[in-house]
Amino acid sequence: MKKKLFYFATLLVVAICSMTLASCGDDDDDDGGKYGGDKALVGTWVNHVQEYGDDYYDGYKFTSDGYISFFEWTKDESPNWNYNKSRFKAKDGVITVYKPDGSVYESRNYSISSDGKSLWIGWKDGHGEGETYTKQ
Repeated sequence: MKKKLFYFATLLVVAICSMTLASCGDDDDDDGGKYGGDKALVGTWVNHVQEYGDDYYDGYKFTSDGYISFFEWTKDESPNWNYNKSRFKAKDGVITVYKPDGSVYESRNYSISSDGKSLWIGWKDGHGEGETYTKQ
């Protein structure tokens, strides 16, 4: 009887330990955290627009630590990328931009060309056609 009780107790301990160890796992984000994401976005992307005979530019700058800046300028100006930094998360073709308090500002669809030189950004709700930016 003692032998059966010892065998049962040992079996119970092994079963409990195996379930506990099996439940441990790596649940970290593949992209390193709450902000950032798609490493192909990192860099400066610029769109050149000619309107009413003038050259205008707008662009995005994505940093590896999860910051995004948007700026518009003319050919006689230089962009101030530190002017309007926000945090972003890019995953599964969607860029989400966050306000300083952590709430969502907006979300947009995006895609990067296979050669990594063009970025298309469009409205998530389908309004508008979106714009294409070239990596600088």
